[in-house]
Amino acid sequence: MRINTTQRRAERQYGDTQMNIKTLMASCKACQLLSTEELAAQLSLQPQSIRKRYCQTGAYYSLRPMKLPNGRLMWPADSIERLVEAE
Repeated sequence: MRINTTQRRAERQYGDTQMNIKTLMASCKACQLLSTEELAAQLSLQPQSIRKRYCQTGAYYSLRPMKLPNGRLMWPADSIERLVEAE
């Protein structure tokens, strides 16, 4: 299983918390998560566009992120495929 840099950083910082990154990854079907910045780069958007839509509706179109204890949003790695399927 490949873990990206953001996930490693979150695991180091919050490894002792009750809701750690391993728990979040276990609940994710693809076992990979993307930060808002990574998702925005893949969609050719500004990260703030994704955050704004999430704040207004609770999701970015049909995507719902997991929220880390520090407030960061982690999106499923298959987000782009799910957005394409929704169209």
